[in-house]
Amino acid sequence: MRKLRKRIGVTVAVAIALAVAAPAVADGYAYYYNVTMPWGQQPRNTGVQEKTVAHGDGYIWVYDISDSYNIDAQMCTLSGLYCGGGTKVYNLTDASGGTHTYHLPNTYSAGDNRAINIQPSTWNIGNVTSIGNSSVN
Repeated sequence: MRKLRKRIGVTVAVAIALAVAAPAVADGYAYYYNVTMPWGQQPRNTGVQEKTVAHGDGYIWVYDISDSYNIDAQMCTLSGLYCGGGTKVYNLTDASGGTHTYHLPNTYSAGDNRAINIQPSTWNIGNVTSIGNSSVN
């Protein structure tokens, strides 16, 4: 019972810390992501979010990328099959001991659910992991 209470306490403390540390955006929220992309530049998304501002830039804050990889990011539909409304941003890097903020221009309407797709900028043989926050705004 004592271990369970300790685990719950640690979980609540981490959740509060992440909520407080998440960057604020104009009309939306930034959501934490921890995404692993498999070999061969296969894209993954940072999570589904509702777009609150028509044509408003999305944002991605990159805290860490495994090894010495860079990533590309783009706002897309939920399936990731259509990304024509979002401009792809190339060669995003992490910051040693800090964070980098990137704008993701797009022409998507407010009210729709969107996701930010990320993928390694170069061909990768092993998994690449990226950690940060994202917002479709």
